[in-house]
Amino acid sequence: MTSLNLSAEEYALEDVTEDNKVNALDAARVLTASANIGSGQDSGLTDAQFLRADYNQDGNVNASDASGILVFSAEQGAGLTENSDSPVEETQQDDDDFWVK
Repeated sequence: MTSLNLSAEEYALEDVTEDNKVNALDAARVLTASANIGSGQDSGLTDAQFLRADYNQDGNVNASDASGILVFSAEQGAGLTENSDSPVEETQQDDDDFWVK
């Protein structure tokens, strides 16, 4: 694989589908690529997508990477990561009751 110059602004590391979102579709794409590789076929990923798909950066694309991307996506959706598109805001209703907006 040749080295690539990818700017951080282009796509998030985990954005395999290159749609400017990190979600379950990215994890599914990684699983498909992993199955292709496991059966001796081409991954179906471009070099840039392969680099993004290698979530744990071990040089391989497999189910571990898909799992990591799925967890990252869930954390992002829950507002637990810095790059979250949907931050969770809490508002206090009564004494100890919190509501998610």
